[in-house]
Amino acid sequence: MELPLKIYNRISIFYLFCIAILGVLLRLMFVNPVGFSYKNILHTHSHIALLGWVYSAIVVLLYQLFIRKKYRNRKKFCKIFIATQITIIGMFITFPIQGYALFSIIFSTLFLLCSYWFAYFFIRKTDIKLKNSNSYKLAKTGLYYLILSSVGPWSLGIIMTKLGASSPWYKNAIYFYLHFQYNGWITVIILACFLYLLEKSNISLSKNLFKKFSVFLHISIIFTFFISVLWMKPTSFIYGLAVGGSILQIIAFGILLKFTQISWKHLKKSFSKFQKQLLFILGFIFLAKIIMQLLGSFPNFANSMALDREIVIGYLHWNFLGIGTFGLLFFLQYFKMIKLKQLETYIFLLAFILTEALLFYKGLILQIGGNLFSSYFLYLFLASCVFLLATGIIFIRNLRH
Repeated sequence: MELPLKIYNRISIFYLFCIAILGVLLRLMFVNPVGFSYKNILHTHSHIALLGWVYSAIVVLLYQLFIRKKYRNRKKFCKIFIATQITIIGMFITFPIQGYALFSIIFSTLFLLCSYWFAYFFIRKTDIKLKNSNSYKLAKTGLYYLILSSVGPWSLGIIMTKLGASSPWYKNAIYFYLHFQYNGWITVIILACFLYLLEKSNISLSKNLFKKFSVFLHISIIFTFFISVLWMKPTSFIYGLAVGGSILQIIAFGILLKFTQISWKHLKKSFSKFQKQLLFILGFIFLAKIIMQLLGSFPNFANSMALDREIVIGYLHWNFLGIGTFGLLFFLQYFKMIKLKQLETYIFLLAFILTEALLFYKGLILQIGGNLFSSYFLYLFLASCVFLLATGIIFIRNLRH
């Protein structure tokens, strides 16, 4: 049994469209309350965003780039993908009805097991010719971060039983999961896809340069987790690790940026004008992220922003929508796995800018003790509708393609 590749891609894009619908519904509840549980829809939105759209798109991308050679591999991947989709659909049904409860937890747990299955499959079945490539080494490490992030969900049951949901360890377990998702698994896979792109253009980091880049990157990912616990106001040593991790990530990004700049004369021939624009936008989003990360690791910023819900949400959206979603759309389009045009891309970018501006505006206003303008929630709802428009166009275009 094997599904056509376009079916895998359409399923991923469908989830992107669904999370835009759920996002609009969440914003609508602040404008005109409707008969849904906000908390349940929020859980549905976050799980379908991370596990439906991002996870599905990444595994299809990895399968296409590294594995899709032998027929037996295609059949095995199909089984893994279908099993994973059953767990995602189960969450899509149960979370709106019951939130975190027996059946949604069962489907979430089964999803984790399916993700381990895929990781094992990827490491075992990657084309032998690619196993010495820098892109494969980075992608494999990305999967290790995916597995590491699951320690957070696994520990929640123990924490709730022993300490309760009000325990600071409960929040830290969630932050652990989120950190190793956006700063680990997602970011590393995006970088692995970029290295794969370079290698396809006969451009590759030298062994020493890749080792230096990898060491800085992976140490930074571990150390920057401590930014997530600064809300507890820990010792100066923990602040030092957080700052050090942020600086190391800037150095890692600088190494890759400098190498890309040196290779740009040859590399730019493989991009269309539109793809160059997307790549520059993605680079800017990543640069802004590591600057925000560095600022958030210093005591004054960390203490004032860590407990500011809007700043935290804005930062998470910057990572998941900016780096995660924008990065995946770029690579899916570059490797001709989806159809993507300038119209919907720039509508999506407009929605991203508007919603981020509004979220950070609210966070800063609350910091200084000011008042929001009267139509704030209406504008946030309308900005979310722009996301719905962009993802709707992307979904319909790929359904027809």
